[in-house]
Amino acid sequence: MDWFAHAIGRAVDLILSLFDGIPTPWNLVVVSIATGALILWIIGLTTRPARVTSARSQMASAIYEIRLFLDSPRRVIAAQGRFLAWSSVYIGALLPGLLVASIPLALFYTHLDRRYGVAPISTGQPVLVRVDLDRDAESFSANVDDAHHAHTAAVRVVAPPLTVEDERRVYVRIEVTEPGIHELTLQIGAERISKLISADSDALAVLPERSRGIEAMWANGGDEPPLSTTSTAERIVVAHPVPAQNWLGVSMPWWLAWLIIATVAALLLRGPMRVSI
Repeated sequence: MDWFAHAIGRAVDLILSLFDGIPTPWNLVVVSIATGALILWIIGLTTRPARVTSARSQMASAIYEIRLFLDSPRRVIAAQGRFLAWSSVYIGALLPGLLVASIPLALFYTHLDRRYGVAPISTGQPVLVRVDLDRDAESFSANVDDAHHAHTAAVRVVAPPLTVEDERRVYVRIEVTEPGIHELTLQIGAERISKLISADSDALAVLPERSRGIEAMWANGGDEPPLSTTSTAERIVVAHPVPAQNWLGVSMPWWLAWLIIATVAALLLRGPMRVSI
């Protein structure tokens, strides 16, 4: 399951890498337009166009009736009831497509967040690393192993690890002295585990988390493999900073810009793609 989940996550990463050559913020714009087209394609495959069109027409008819008979409370109330009833039919007709579309959207969200929602670690600044231990792990102690590979000497631990038994977590404070992608190695009981540390300002995506199991589908990135199913650690999380969020001249989080552009794209493409929404 771990490697299957990692393969799915890796496939999503490869798809998104097709847009990495486009300058920011236009890469997010293109991804958002492609997302809108994907949503339309899924809705077109999973819904009945005739039912969607009929429900939408009945909703419009009820709205017109409300406007025409404002002087008749009885007819206005009846039209409002029909509008609510047909709104339920409309939502029910689109719901299967939206549920199916939510699966790839959730995967895209987590991998897009590594590109736009977190920033690389700044050199010379202390960073907190959290290790979540397996609930069945017998050992709560953690010792830092200073034996890095030659190319990872730029990562150093600046404080002794702190073990919180109630949370079954280990906290380690590190510092990166050189930009680049480095490897941190920790000793958890008798096991050595590692985590890539992203401190490259030119990196298109960072690696804030390494996990195992089904979480490897969205937590792991790039070529970093999932943690072993027999590992003492369930996940390793690096506290990356959040970058300034300004998209197309407007201050907003990247995911809001993604959803807005995708929605507008879906509305504009519904005619050319012949999908009723």
